[in-house]
Formats: sequence, C-alpha cells, structure tokens
Amino acid sequence: YGITLVGSTLFFVDYNSSSSLHSVPVTGGAATDYTSPDMSSDANDVVADPAGNVYFDDYSAGKLWVLPAGTTTAVEITTSGTPTSLTDPWGMTYTSGNLYALNWSDYGTADAPVYEIALAPTAPTGVTAVAGNGQATVSWTGAPGAASYTVTASPGGATCIATAPATSCTVTGLTNGVAYSFTVTATNAVGTSVASETSTAVTPVAPAVPAVLAATGAPLAPIGLIALGALGLGGVLTALGRRRTTA
Repeated sequence: YGITLVGSTLFFVDYNSSSSLHSVPVTGGAATDYTSPDMSSDANDVVADPAGNVYFDDYSAGKLWVLPAGTTTAVEITTSGTPTSLTDPWGMTYTSGNLYALNWSDYGTADAPVYEIALAPTAPTGVTAVAGNGQATVSWTGAPGAASYTVTASPGGATCIATAPATSCTVTGLTNGVAYSFTVTATNAVGTSVASETSTAVTPVAPAVPAVLAATGAPLAPIGLIALGALGLGGVLTALGRRRTTA
C-alpha cells in the first residue's frame, strides 16, 4: 500500500505479506525484505523522518514500528506517548519529531480524531569539534523534537549539556596533548536517541608563551606575563634599552 523515498531508496509496505516492509533502489535492482517480529503482516502506511528512520503501521495488531536507519530489523514503538486508543492505525505522517495517525474504525465519523505519537528524537548529525586550552567546543545539527543534547568525549567520558535550541557546548577538563573525539545524543520527555556519528578527533593544546627578543637578536631571559603586565610597555622598552647599552 504505502511507499516513501529515503535518499535513493524506495521503501514500501505489503499488506498480507510474510514480510511487511521492503525496499528497492530507484535505479532498479532486487528488493530487500525487512524483519518485523510479532507483526500480523497487515501494514498499510510507511513514512520516513529526515534521519532516514522508516515508520510503518500494523493495522490488525494496532501497533507502530520503526526501522532505524541503516538497520535491517524493525522494532515496535512502545513509548509512553503512544495513545492506547490507537487501535487500528490506517493513515500516518511524520512532522517535527512526532507521528500522526488515524484509526480505520474512525473513518466516516464526524470529527475523526488524529492521534499524535511522541517519539524519542533521532540522533544529531554533522558533529564537529574545535580544540582549545584543556577544552573543546562541539557543534552539531539539531534533531527534531529534542529538548536537550549531551556531548561525550572519548577517551575519558567528559560531558557537556546544551538546552535546545542551542546546538553547541564546550567540554572542559580535557588533557592538553591528548586527541579527543565526540558523540552527541538528543533527549526529550520520551527518551534519548542513539549516539551520533563520531566527530573527527581534535587535540587540546596550551597557548604558546611569547618570546621577547633583544635588539641584538638574542633572546632575553624569560619574563613572566604578569611581570610584563606590571612593567607596562614603557617599562619593557626601558629594559630593552638598558640591555642594549650594557651589551
């Protein structure tokens, strides 16, 4: 019955089939069948979210299923947001982190209800990191329906949390000279997404201390930054002049 496009692959459901969800490349080729445990094989509708997760229904059993992107086995959606009155789903769409569905038994009735099924957010995408001194600032593309995001560093497991709609935060407490990569998860009232793809590794470093050169080109004895601040520019120039005179 239902059909949807994910990238260059068509996903479709087959009512009264031993395998309810299938896919085929738009360029042609053999179909792929997906496993859906405990289904009655009465699927009608299929939709996808921007992350490539594919959702479909089970009319006879009154269930909803999701095939996570990149996997071959569908799992039943059993979140607290699923209304118990959605008994025979028939007609479904995905918008901004939620599924919306109708009951077959409500067709033909006045003001037939549309059921909203809240979902845990999908994984954030496009994770990047910029290293600093003992820290790294991590950015990502947000997930529909997310309330917050958690960034986790590897190695070490240091974290930072951002409240949506923010899509960056800074992980502190990192060791300079050690390479770190990062993943991000998205969370809402229903649950937490799987982790994002891992960012490219970055290495925090301490800032370099500037060297002060005398007029002769030979480096002066190290002067602390605090001492330079106390001397001021005039004091530094006087010190350089004295060094040159005595050279």
